[in-house]
Amino acid sequence: MICLVMIGGISTVVAEENNAGKLDFSSEDIETRGILVSVGIKVVPNGNGTVSAIAANNFTLGNTVLAVIVELYASVYFPMDYTEMQKVAWNQIDDLNIFQELSATSPTRGETKYWCARVLYNKDGEGWKSDVTPVVRLDANGSKI
Repeated sequence: MICLVMIGGISTVVAEENNAGKLDFSSEDIETRGILVSVGIKVVPNGNGTVSAIAANNFTLGNTVLAVIVELYASVYFPMDYTEMQKVAWNQIDDLNIFQELSATSPTRGETKYWCARVLYNKDGEGWKSDVTPVVRLDANGSKI
């Protein structure tokens, strides 16, 4: 028996010798996995009284299922990090395809606040990872100060 396994766990090809001495090839689809993903996160001051957190699947190499949660946080007082802020909006998707974006938007409610965004993502069920933007201060219209 000859067995070829491709790095990254994408697929396997198995060759077995049959009774006539010839090789029979079959493709076994083991769990197809992506090799690499690049997920971005940003706070977008919309300037119309709203602020958005936008997560993007910037790049995917291989067949990947990318579950994504995007969260938007706000605070009237300057925080050290997002854990000292209030979650004001969030959104989720089971599979964010390459070059797609997912957003969560909140009104400013006429107040100048500090904002940040957080993305949580899970590639092929391998476990959750996260990234957080720096804290930014935006005026009541949702514009940078």
